[in-house]
Amino acid sequence: MEYTKGEWKAKFNKGKGKYEIYADTGKDTAYHIATINQEANAHLISAAPLLYEALKDWIEYQDEWGNFVPPNARQALAKVDNPSAL
Repeated sequence: MEYTKGEWKAKFNKGKGKYEIYADTGKDTAYHIATINQEANAHLISAAPLLYEALKDWIEYQDEWGNFVPPNARQALAKVDNPSAL
């Protein structure tokens, strides 16, 4: 599954009274991802792509060395990579 690439950012929209999540792709257009009421949720969602990539890299590294990977780490990636299997 593909997600919107680019750095995701959370910015408070005073007019709506909510947080807007958008992807800064480095181009002229920013892609809207979501509108969120709570600040903590907005920042967590905006960090999602970095968290996903970091977890994916960590699991690959652990697998390469034969180290234990907690099942919930693989379950978290499966929610993105293969959501229909859950």
